[in-house]
Amino acid sequence: EANPKAVYCCDPVMGHPEKGCIVAPGVAEFFAREAVSAADILCPNTLELQLLTGGAEALASLDQVRAATDQLLQRGAKCVFVKHLGPAGLEGGPRFEMLLATEEGTWHVSAPLLHFDRPPVGVGDLTSGTFLARRLLGYSWEDALELTAGTYHAVMSATSQLGAYELQLVAAQDGLASPPRVDAGIQMKRLG
Repeated sequence: EANPKAVYCCDPVMGHPEKGCIVAPGVAEFFAREAVSAADILCPNTLELQLLTGGAEALASLDQVRAATDQLLQRGAKCVFVKHLGPAGLEGGPRFEMLLATEEGTWHVSAPLLHFDRPPVGVGDLTSGTFLARRLLGYSWEDALELTAGTYHAVMSATSQLGAYELQLVAAQDGLASPPRVDAGIQMKRLG
């Protein structure tokens, strides 16, 4: 109310598809009841998407993910950015896949998935923050998604090259400023 131009980006950190829900009872219900309708941008992973929609089973396919994002859009979210599809993606896991659903359309993007003996933490924060920043800079939904995939690839490449566990943002600063797109294996398509 104080600033109608403010953008509410909700990253409902509640867990991880491989680790399960990690929040106290009532937190998931609060996010589902209050945050969905208030959010301009909602950034769940597939487990969080399942929890926000009240699903009992893991989302195992892109069709299930799309149905869940449609449900959240109908409940008031303006944008649902699924920050990692994992096995529910078009390719089922061999690439890093993300989905964006808005009233204007639905887009899918993927980037090469790099192997790590110990996967870095904070990738969801990186993608959510990058997507929000690109939107605040005035990029379209589609361009913000594609640039987020390029940023992900640049940061993960630098992290892999340095053999690090912490995301190597400084080493990837050129890729943050000007993310690679097609030349980095970023594949983008409109689904609807």
